[in-house]
Amino acid sequence: MSEGAKGGMKAVVWTDTFQVVVLYVAMFAVLIKGTVEVGGLDTVWRRNVEHGRGDLFKWTTDPTERYSVWSSFVGAAVLHMAVYGANQLQVQRYLTVPSVKQARQMIWINCAGWTVVVLLTVYAGMLIFAKYAACDPITSGLVTKADQLFPLFVMDSVGDLPGFPGLFVAGIFSAGLSTVSTGLNSLAAIWFAELDGTQFKAKLSDRGRGLTVKMFSLGFGLLSFALVFLVPFMSGLAPVAIALSSFFSGTLFGLFMLGMYVPFANAVGATVGLLAGIGVVGWMTIGAQWATDAGQIVNPVLPLSTDGCAAMNLTVVLLDAPVQKEYAMVLYRVSFLWYCTLSLIITVAAGVAASAVASLFSRSDAPPSDSSTRAASASPSWTAVQSSEASLEDDHGPAKLLVRSGDKTSGALQGVANPLADDILPDEKAAAGRVSKDLRAASAAPADGQVER
Repeated sequence: MSEGAKGGMKAVVWTDTFQVVVLYVAMFAVLIKGTVEVGGLDTVWRRNVEHGRGDLFKWTTDPTERYSVWSSFVGAAVLHMAVYGANQLQVQRYLTVPSVKQARQMIWINCAGWTVVVLLTVYAGMLIFAKYAACDPITSGLVTKADQLFPLFVMDSVGDLPGFPGLFVAGIFSAGLSTVSTGLNSLAAIWFAELDGTQFKAKLSDRGRGLTVKMFSLGFGLLSFALVFLVPFMSGLAPVAIALSSFFSGTLFGLFMLGMYVPFANAVGATVGLLAGIGVVGWMTIGAQWATDAGQIVNPVLPLSTDGCAAMNLTVVLLDAPVQKEYAMVLYRVSFLWYCTLSLIITVAAGVAASAVASLFSRSDAPPSDSSTRAASASPSWTAVQSSEASLEDDHGPAKLLVRSGDKTSGALQGVANPLADDILPDEKAAAGRVSKDLRAASAAPADGQVER
């Protein structure tokens, strides 16, 4: 929070660079040490397969399946398009480099690094399960939430090695602070930009502008810290965080798509699409959380075991398994990986429909325009100019040059007093005068086949 408030985007980039190095070091150190202690990669894979965790490719199209090939590739792909294509957190990074080519290089580097993080995270889940395959920590009461499994694994695996627990904590904080610092910088920049055109911003000096942005960053940082107190009431931090990011990013991406590909989109459609995208998918997110707390089945859990707790010399208190009464409503059971796609579709569909309806009402209520009257009064001159274009082109240059002056040239050609004619450039005035003179001479000349008396 402090680096974003003091140093702006440059401080954010450099702190992110340092934090990602700490994150990688912590992850690799913990996972390597844990793998050796469990018995190697073969043991990790074998225990996962024996307990039904080896099915990595589920081709089902059921949207309620939490992880499938389609949700992981299609749903996650839409999420990443929204994040990297229409999110201020990423766009502000693109603007720190001088060319589009370098911005593309940034995306490719990020793609490689993020892929490594995802693979490490997946392997961490498999490693934790292999460690506690015979004695599930949640069922046995060692921990109460899935968010506590990784810290428990770190303390059990490398807790006796000096510095490793601290390295793990540093990695976790680095990952969190990297996201927070970028978000605070974005929020401060956006809110300061919204002050354009106000007397407050106009009267600010350069020093005052910098101080205002820093105060925005500090205020949003304190506000985000207050959200920490809501974490104990969440069933799982990672799914909730991804769900929130998904429908906000998807809705914003939908607004971009609406503006780029729908010619008749308007402010009414954008507003309706924004509210619909956030409202529907936000309701699904809150509903899934409520159903989980109520004991309903949202995401079926694979079988777990506590048979090996006694063999591990663990003194635990076995808790009664929560009673699952019934499945939650189908909309609450939709995988959170589809949230971004749903919010994108809802935003665009609602925006298109609302824009079309608003356009119809605006056309029916609009007063008649006087542009047709002006065009009718100017039409004789335009006809004369167009009919004389070929004969005048040799003497006075292309007559099309005069057309771009619009009504102003029309007034000059007709010799009518036109207050807008004063804005015509001098060269255009002279050309218009010559054309007007030739037109009057042509109208006074005898027509073909007539004999002048």
